[in-house]
Amino acid sequence: MMTWITAVNAKQSVASWQKALECDGPCGPIKRSLSLNIDGQAWDWPYLCPIALLNKLCSLQPRLGDLIRSGTGPSLAIYMDEIKPGNVLRPDLSRTVACFYYTFTNLPSWYIARNAGWFFFAAFPAKLVDKLDGGYSCLMAKMLTVLFETEPLNFERGFPCTSSTGTFLCQAPFRLLLADEKALKELWGLRGAAGTKPCCLCMNVLGHMTPDQIHAANLGWLVHYSCPDRSQWAPQSSATFQDMRDRLHAVRGNKKQCNELGQAFGLQFSSSHVLWHPTIGPKVCPVQHTMYDWMHVLVAAGGVAQYELNEFAKLIKASGLPLSAIDTFGQVIFLPKARSKLPKKFWQDRVNTEENSHLKCFAAEVLVAVSILNLFAKEVLAPDGILPEHGRCLSLLADAIDILSQLDEALNLIDELQATVDQHAVCYKRLYPACCKPKGHYLMHLPNLLLKFEKNLSCFGPERKHRAVKTLAAQVFNDTLCDHVTLRMGHDVLQDFKGNQNLVEPFFLQGPTRQIPDGAHLLSLGMGQHDVMSVCTGRTLITPIGQLSLGDVLFAAELGALIVCAAFLEVFLITGERKFILQVSVHLWKEGSPKKTLTVVPDPGWRACPKPPAASVVESLGGAALLTEEEVTTSQCCTCHKPIDKDNSLVIVRAGVKSSNEIRRCRACHSMRSAIERLKRNHGSLVKDFTSADGDRISSFYRENPHLRGEDLRKRLEEIVQDWKISITRYEFNQEADFVEESDIRAKYADKPEIAENILKNSQGDPIRRPKVPGQGVLHDTTDAKAPKRPKKADKNGKDGEPADEPKLKAGEKKKVAKKAEQLSSKVLQMKDTWEKCSSFGDMIPPYVIKAASDAKDKSQVAIQNAQTCLDSGKGDSSHHIETLDATLNELSDCLARLKNQLEQASKFK
Repeated sequence: MMTWITAVNAKQSVASWQKALECDGPCGPIKRSLSLNIDGQAWDWPYLCPIALLNKLCSLQPRLGDLIRSGTGPSLAIYMDEIKPGNVLRPDLSRTVACFYYTFTNLPSWYIARNAGWFFFAAFPAKLVDKLDGGYSCLMAKMLTVLFETEPLNFERGFPCTSSTGTFLCQAPFRLLLADEKALKELWGLRGAAGTKPCCLCMNVLGHMTPDQIHAANLGWLVHYSCPDRSQWAPQSSATFQDMRDRLHAVRGNKKQCNELGQAFGLQFSSSHVLWHPTIGPKVCPVQHTMYDWMHVLVAAGGVAQYELNEFAKLIKASGLPLSAIDTFGQVIFLPKARSKLPKKFWQDRVNTEENSHLKCFAAEVLVAVSILNLFAKEVLAPDGILPEHGRCLSLLADAIDILSQLDEALNLIDELQATVDQHAVCYKRLYPACCKPKGHYLMHLPNLLLKFEKNLSCFGPERKHRAVKTLAAQVFNDTLCDHVTLRMGHDVLQDFKGNQNLVEPFFLQGPTRQIPDGAHLLSLGMGQHDVMSVCTGRTLITPIGQLSLGDVLFAAELGALIVCAAFLEVFLITGERKFILQVSVHLWKEGSPKKTLTVVPDPGWRACPKPPAASVVESLGGAALLTEEEVTTSQCCTCHKPIDKDNSLVIVRAGVKSSNEIRRCRACHSMRSAIERLKRNHGSLVKDFTSADGDRISSFYRENPHLRGEDLRKRLEEIVQDWKISITRYEFNQEADFVEESDIRAKYADKPEIAENILKNSQGDPIRRPKVPGQGVLHDTTDAKAPKRPKKADKNGKDGEPADEPKLKAGEKKKVAKKAEQLSSKVLQMKDTWEKCSSFGDMIPPYVIKAASDAKDKSQVAIQNAQTCLDSGKGDSSHHIETLDATLNELSDCLARLKNQLEQASKFK
């Protein structure tokens, strides 16, 4: 969660944040600084002390301490990457910063995959790296010094943390370094992929030469990095790497010999590098602590998948099929809402026509593109025998991505992953030899690395955390960038742990939620749950294995069925526990019927298959056919949900292929919708309010009233809107009135028991006369009590005590005032609904916007009350009331528009 501030309170806010982060806590201040030597001058590098920060976070939410203690015990993983806020095409490094994060490898995979699973350490401006002796490797040495050598508390000695069972001593060794190839090169001081030895895990794998040159030179056991036979590799060990490090350190005085040995070993010597640090150097080793990131190796820019997709797409075009055919095919595939939807002309615009080039796209888009092109190859190319070998190679790539996408579940499929990766490497080298890059070699190391570290980590989590850093860094344009980013990141993480209990929960509803009226009673009747306090619902459910949204389609292999998400319920029990209920519609597969064009690509994390297939549900079912159109779409009306057939219904939505995936509406509902549209001419606000009601209420209206037209239809719509507004509005009675008995209230509203129940539920009551409830207010006065008398005014002669004569209202004037008051009342209800949605975003909505909206709402209620009093008495200046209502309506509309704009920006950012 981000904290937005204005120029008025900026200085006070920054001062309070600085004070909170620099105060001396149980483990010292959270925000500290390290002294660095930049061009011979001292420079303070601000950072968030992990010891103090974790101590504070665990005290705010002890559940985090439980997660840290879980498993085999905590161990640390470090991540570093450069980001460029603002214009990514900026030619210089003045805005580029390097971000350092860390996490515990024993934390649950669902927690590490989230933004909160990685903890911010520091940010360093990239423009100063060349001026720092040792560069990023020196910064890593400084970070490890803070983690393991800070006195008196560090991760080696331990420090106190809080869990739900009490205080424990947190100790964690350094386990692994996760980064892309460039960052690994900078942090370890390696020569990198462009050097003679591109891989620090192998002794005999060479780069900087072609395979033919190596073969012609007869270099014996040396092999090229494109070699797919892992039996020819000579694994590097800690002892052999230590020997190379010592030999390079011994010749540090001879620059020529040091460069020659460094090229042969794949190392760059510097006394400031972490490998030659006097105390940290003996504790770290690239062979033991390097973890290649499968996101950068496979799907990021220059990854194996991007090269393969680009080359395959060019071959499809060369075979006579246009790239637009792939785009058209991709538009009819159902994707989870958590996945990025590809642009309509993705393949036509993103394929690079240059030789041996990769696709132009983001990593998230590659995950979808692989699934779509794999399905296209199987459903379109394979039946005609087009590019069969290339289709098989892509299928192996899709299988590998599916396994790696399952977080720690991939650890149970290591053997299958290794076999898939090895077969893919052989096919890839045979089909695309010019596109073989060192990342293909790193991909073949992944199965062993997952088995070694017993963790499936990727950079998707920390890359998401970059969004917060970029947002903060984009607002700073001077040398205080790192200090400001560190300050804001520290403040925001503390605020998140103070106010968001869902950070450490495996299940929770994301986004705006609403409480279901009488939800507890319904559950007690339907499921026998008698200890329910309340029930909430939302549109998105976050789970340990991914995000679910309404309408997402899941494949349950054990049931042999498709599951469509219909509703998410969060149940609060009297004991304080929370339970989640997923309401779904299940569709069984039909054997023997012909295949239909409905194709589903579920999130790989939801597969329960012992062998994860490629993204195609068609493949996972073998010879089983997909659901028929009638079972999925045309079995019921999309409006009233009554059973229909093709004779008594109309097509509303149809996919690109004729008669596939049709959405139909019965003719009665279609005729009713046309009648409601005609009402817009004279009753636009009424129709708008009706369309805003909940879906069940609208569906019930269409089922029960297909015959209404004209005035009868208008009256029925008014009743529906009134009942809906009453069900979502809660009034607070804060004025003096006569008390009435509960029996009188129930008798008065015998035909409207819902209103009576709301009055009794929301009444303040009398401590002495408990059965009595206060009378209603002026806005909706349905009691027999007379309206309060108007205050006495001075007469024309200036004498007080006698009421001034007021003109009587004519019938036309009454209608005008009542219409304006109704419009303003409707706008007030919209403001209240938007106000409730804003509550879930906290400080992300600027305070001045909220205050202006509150003032406008209060002013509107006063104007409505005065107008209602005028209508009840039948006397008053109608023109004055109309002008007041118009001005108030304009002011409230402006505030509502501003509030909705802020709400939309906050929801997009969140």
